[in-house]
Amino acid sequence: MRRITKDEIINISKNILIDNNNLTRMEFYKLIKSKNNISKKVIFTRFGKLDNLAKECNHIFIGRKIGNRLKSKFTQKEVLVSLKKLFDKHKYINKNRLKEYYKTGEIICHTDTIRNLCGSLDYAAFLIDAKFTNKNEITKNKILKKLNILFNKYPKLRKRDLNDLKETKLTTNSLTRHFGSPENAVKLINKKFCKRVYGKKYNFIGKNEKFILDNIEKEKNIKLLRQYNILNYFVDGYDKENNIVYEVDEIHHKFRKEEDCVRENNIKEEVGCCIVRINEQMFLKNIC
Repeated sequence: MRRITKDEIINISKNILIDNNNLTRMEFYKLIKSKNNISKKVIFTRFGKLDNLAKECNHIFIGRKIGNRLKSKFTQKEVLVSLKKLFDKHKYINKNRLKEYYKTGEIICHTDTIRNLCGSLDYAAFLIDAKFTNKNEITKNKILKKLNILFNKYPKLRKRDLNDLKETKLTTNSLTRHFGSPENAVKLINKKFCKRVYGKKYNFIGKNEKFILDNIEKEKNIKLLRQYNILNYFVDGYDKENNIVYEVDEIHHKFRKEEDCVRENNIKEEVGCCIVRINEQMFLKNIC
């Protein structure tokens, strides 16, 4: 027996839906089975779910027919106007949050009333040229906003620095999970990760760096030049009078011991200074 293709199923479905526009999902399954012998299982194996087939046919199925219910005090027009105002106020709306909006008075009726008047929530949104957002899409938009904030704060942000920044709780793994890769996420906000240039280190400022160096200035009564450039390296703090460099070691420095050693030797050869390394966690514990 010949295997039916996706295109054939789409064409058959379009013909059925032209003649019967107001079908529920179950009614559609029965019709396509009786007329063309296409089972529910075949649709699921080709399209995953019926809504995916409906998208290909530019159609939205109405909800199940509810039967005789008590008449609502609201008309369909009033409900749609209220829903339209809600979509104008909130850019992204999840179906599960409609009950919360009803309790706060942002929408005039319960979700059951919308289903009763319009057939389904999706069809109600379709009537006002809107679309409900799923949870994953909302999460993606929040992540992109946080990522944009990070790039505004640190224009020369590198991919490896994401895991060290705790202010937004973003990691390379979370970006990969939602977007496929960190680079894909960055493309969506028209940004680009800074690449490491050999022999150079961009002036990335740690979360507690300013606080720690301020304390050292007060204790020792000295003036530190912040992010001072020596041999294209940016040192955290430099006491020019005493020729001492202060470096604050955040957590990620334990994975870069060899790089830090080469960097330290190059700076010493150039300036002939002493380098004081400060462990961020130990310093903060001693202060507390």
